[in-house]
Amino acid sequence: MEIDENLQIFIAEGEELLQDMEDTLLVLENNSDDETLNTIFRAAHTIKGSAGLFGLDYIVEFTHVVENVLDDMRNCLIPTSSELITVLMRCKDFIAILIAGIADDEEGDKVEREELIQLLTAFKAGSDQNLNVPADAGQKTETDADESTGNVSNDSASNGIVSNGIVSNENAETDNYHIS
Repeated sequence: MEIDENLQIFIAEGEELLQDMEDTLLVLENNSDDETLNTIFRAAHTIKGSAGLFGLDYIVEFTHVVENVLDDMRNCLIPTSSELITVLMRCKDFIAILIAGIADDEEGDKVEREELIQLLTAFKAGSDQNLNVPADAGQKTETDADESTGNVSNDSASNGIVSNGIVSNENAETDNYHIS
């Protein structure tokens, strides 16, 4: 696919914002102040808004979930933890894949997208219910996807959020996203 000049600028700026996001996420573990969180939030927010201008809804939708968790962190609703920082770093890497795939009309691995959304949703749910997210939540798990059907055999990756031993999709992110 041929990319117009404006989309090329979005890709270049997105890559810069993602590098800033990574650098700041590395600082976050030792320094969870307001400005550090705001920097990470602004990077995600800018990528989401710019992607929306180009109709890249799959980037907007994924980044919106990340942005909501970051906003909850800024509002002290979700505590900063090394597990959450690891998940956010994986999300940053996934957004990088989405941006890099624009030229080839690639929308990223749907299994990984869902796994990351479920992990983020678990952190949001945990903030509402004081649930503990497993220590390995940030670790990428191996899943066996059936290429023809897209079915996944990993227990929690495809079937919902595991909370207190119960698998549920009730905590899925359902709010609408905004561009502002």
